[in-house]
Parts: sequence; C-alpha cells; structure tokens
Amino acid sequence: MSKHTPGPWTSGLRCGYEVRPEAPARGWSIGFAPIAKVHGDSRIVADGEREANARLIAAAPELLQLVRAIVDGRSACFIPTDDPSKPTFDWDELASAAIAKATVDG
Repeated sequence: MSKHTPGPWTSGLRCGYEVRPEAPARGWSIGFAPIAKVHGDSRIVADGEREANARLIAAAPELLQLVRAIVDGRSACFIPTDDPSKPTFDWDELASAAIAKATVDG
C-alpha cells in the first residue's frame, strides 16, 4: 500500500473547497496540488457543509496520529521522566487539537 501525503494538511476556499498540504512535498520548492476537492451541488449541499467536509478531511493526519497512539498503547504514550508514573503524552491535547481542526466548534 502507498503512503499518504504527509500532514499537516489545510483546507480553504480556492476554486471550491480544497484540501492541500501545508507545505510543498519533498523536492518541490513552490506550489502543490490539492489532495482533495470537496464537491456538492449547492442546490442540495449547503456551502457550510462543504467547508465542514473539507475541514474533516484536512484533519485526517492528526486523527490518524491519535488512532495510532491509541493502538500503540502505553509504550507510545508514556516517556520516562523524573516521575515515571506521570504521563508525558497528553491524550487530551492531541484529541482536542484534532477535533478543533476538524470542526468549527472545536
């Protein structure tokens, strides 16, 4: 299976709602094509819904990171510190950042 375009991604209104990498791909200094274009007949799908769909798609790398951390379990979530019982991986911070990016209310 191929790897996806590295995140972070951003969404915005250009020629319709698009999702793009926040930085050019390795080896490119300028310009980068959209990863996704969000379509929808404006008679049926409200503009706000298309924008929300683009935000959700743009949050995919962060959501994938969160799911991988959950699956990896404690070994990926705790780093030794002076207090080994204290987690240094902040689940709430990672989840809140992903939710904020995916939603307006975040």
